[in-house]
Amino acid sequence: MLRVLLERRLAEAPVWSVMELRGLSHDEVARLMKQSAFLLNTNVGEAFNTTVPEAMAAGCIVLCYEAYGGRDFLRDGENAHVFPNHYVFPLLERLFALMDGFEERQDDMARMRRSAYATASSFTEERTERALLEFMASLPA
Repeated sequence: MLRVLLERRLAEAPVWSVMELRGLSHDEVARLMKQSAFLLNTNVGEAFNTTVPEAMAAGCIVLCYEAYGGRDFLRDGENAHVFPNHYVFPLLERLFALMDGFEERQDDMARMRRSAYATASSFTEERTERALLEFMASLPA
């Protein structure tokens, strides 16, 4: 249903286009994200999968579900637009409002991009390794 509603709306606003991130190399996805205004992530199992922080680092405004893991890193209205799982209509309403007011909301989107970039930048290989080692050490033998 989400795809049908999105495509219907995009037919009315040909200045916007949507592209599914499927069958692309990592470099191709990274290039697309740097050129894109938004990332719409509909994963309800893992909200903070690799596409979300990568989009944040690239300057895309992220719209996604909270899913699992998202609550730890995503702050609705601060570094992303976050919705309860399967809340299709509120997610699309927000996306359409952002599209309609794109020019007028540049200051708000710049603030969100800065916050999102800070979130994405907080992840380093060393920090992730340390967190994983600490977690594994805490498990009973």
